[in-house]
Amino acid sequence: MHCRNCEYQLWNLRERRCPECGIPFAPSEYDFVVNSVQFCCPHCEQVYYGTGERGHLDPQEFDCVSCPQRVRMDDMVLRPAPGFEDADTAGDVVPWLERDKRGRFKAWFSTIGMALVGPVRLMQAHRSVVSGGQAWWFAVVTNLVVLTVGFLPLFAFQVALIIVMMRGAGPGSGMFLSALPFLVPVLLGMAVVSILMLLFLIFIWGLVTQGILRLVAQPEGDLSRTYEALCYSSGTNAIAAVPVCGAYLASIGSLWWIVSAVLMVKERQQVRGGQAALAVLTLPCIAALGLIVVFVGMLWFGVNQTQPFAMNAVAGSSTEEVQLIVVGVREYAEAHEGNGPGHAVELVGGGYLDSYDLVASNSMTYESDVPVVDATLEAYAAWPRPRQRRAEQVAASAVPVGAIAHRLGDFVFTYHGFDLRDADARLWIVIESWDPDAQMGAVGIQETRIAVGIADGTVTEFDQDQLAAKLTEQNALRETLGLPPLPRPRAVRHGKPAVAEPVNKP
Repeated sequence: MHCRNCEYQLWNLRERRCPECGIPFAPSEYDFVVNSVQFCCPHCEQVYYGTGERGHLDPQEFDCVSCPQRVRMDDMVLRPAPGFEDADTAGDVVPWLERDKRGRFKAWFSTIGMALVGPVRLMQAHRSVVSGGQAWWFAVVTNLVVLTVGFLPLFAFQVALIIVMMRGAGPGSGMFLSALPFLVPVLLGMAVVSILMLLFLIFIWGLVTQGILRLVAQPEGDLSRTYEALCYSSGTNAIAAVPVCGAYLASIGSLWWIVSAVLMVKERQQVRGGQAALAVLTLPCIAALGLIVVFVGMLWFGVNQTQPFAMNAVAGSSTEEVQLIVVGVREYAEAHEGNGPGHAVELVGGGYLDSYDLVASNSMTYESDVPVVDATLEAYAAWPRPRQRRAEQVAASAVPVGAIAHRLGDFVFTYHGFDLRDADARLWIVIESWDPDAQMGAVGIQETRIAVGIADGTVTEFDQDQLAAKLTEQNALRETLGLPPLPRPRAVRHGKPAVAEPVNKP
């Protein structure tokens, strides 16, 4: 037992004041190992041993068994029990408060160990001490080390790389040197902001915890004791002080912090476990619930905001895609006396279109799904030109005389039977209609918009439910021009072009 001011040994003293520095003391302010200290009656020297909690007498006030005097523990003369040295009598102490004796690193590391595996012991050692400022300082140092060692190296590398790239230099051996003037203020700012946020978190957490404790229990101490428990329990965050891996261990450290805080608050404020858990867990639970609400809200907002766009992207038709095909057909006709290709595959072989232009980007059709003679559009695109020509001849010959429309991929071509150079500007020449055979099994994927390429080179687009009316209008136009009516686009399949019905003359 030593003076807390000058370290003078206080054994065998009747006066309750240090002979060296004059600072008053009381035995109840110290913790002892059970049965390691003799408490001697100040009147008759009757010896008693501390068997109670903290190595104190139990009870602390009673009538001496040898003399009729009433004695109190704080009035007794203390000396080490036989077989115990001075150093053996001391109970647990807070290592952080003995930095001058143990060394700063050893004291810090020992305190972290107690926060991790012995939080109750740490608070028992702290019971007779009031060190609010020291507890806050421990939290700052601990979490600054965690931030510096566990997070900043990787963050520094990423920031340096960004700075170097923004300055137009390539990564190299001098990358960090060139980024140093910009990197240092960024890292210092991040460290300061992070520590301030931590202190603010502990400040709010302590207020909430103490407030609930006062509602549900009778805490032994004031708000400073709650803050001490929260600050010392933050030592569990030290497990995140692993270079590069700190971010992955931070969540474990945070959960451990909460558990340790519950145990420390229970011991420091002398309340029941359930009361401590309710008080400590309230703010983290509210924060977690708030994060869940924000996440779900953002998810709901994102889904609802993007749904119209997603529907258009998945289920709509593309005017731009049809426009490419219209241009390709018209250019082919210009080079072939106004005639469209016998089969649309000639547009690919002739260089007017790419093979992927014949597959709608939003459909479930792939080039490997599109048949061309005895192969696929994907294979055809890779063939040498002589082989492509032979395939084009076979494909064109498979389109019968009197054909109205034929399909290639996700497009139905309807330019048959008229000269594209002087055709009525309102005639349809191509319709985007996803290949029904390729969409089989695609649940929920269907067109909601139809795009149609017209002979004048433009593209019109309308809703799927307008198709019947638009098709009737187009067929009325075709009838006035002596052209057979078009079928519904989905009825036109690969290998099954639409053909005009023969006219029976009387």
